[in-house]
Amino acid sequence: MIYWGAVLMLVGALSFLLPMLDRQFVVVSLLSFTGLSSTEIGFIFIGGGAYLFHLGKEQDKAIEEAAHAPLRERGYCLCSNCGALNSVTDATCSNCRSKL
Repeated sequence: MIYWGAVLMLVGALSFLLPMLDRQFVVVSLLSFTGLSSTEIGFIFIGGGAYLFHLGKEQDKAIEEAAHAPLRERGYCLCSNCGALNSVTDATCSNCRSKL
């Protein structure tokens, strides 16, 4: 989502500059048939892009926090003999068969 947010913000920002060079994005030209000006469409793209960018950052933060949760809370433990990841319900290690 971060990527698409950045793309939308870039398109929105460039929709202000390109008309100075007698150019315009096709999508902005098509949306201008709805009665909106290219300036309004640019603001909508920038706002939508900023929203998607924010959602992507929040999603990344939530994933990072979940990755740092202790293993026991997620139902896993490490074998003291070989270091393999096992379920807390297992009696023996799935890798070296030692007692957990």
